[in-house]
Amino acid sequence: MTTEEAMTGIQQARDLVAAVYVSSAVAPFTPQELLELLRRARRDNEAAGITGMLLYRSGNFIQTIEGPAAAVDTLLKRIACDPRRTATLRASPASAIFYAGSKKGRRPAKMPASR
Repeated sequence: MTTEEAMTGIQQARDLVAAVYVSSAVAPFTPQELLELLRRARRDNEAAGITGMLLYRSGNFIQTIEGPAAAVDTLLKRIACDPRRTATLRASPASAIFYAGSKKGRRPAKMPASR
């Protein structure tokens, strides 16, 4: 690795942020609406260099987002303006990307049986 490559890597790490937010849907999402949200998120986030994880249960979301600061900021602003849900947003610097190479997947959550 050259000094220039190392310096580029250090600068890129400084520009990384991670965000975690929670939100509630104004109305519950249907399975088809969730699939469409996931399809668009995969496409848009990959193009922007954003990775993360999204969980949805009973009308509530929690999501981690990570990537270049400008791209994460743009995404958080878009989420905050989404009329389909209310959101509480927070971003902080990240020292590394945790979800690199992962794709958002969909798997229904299974709740433990009541006792």
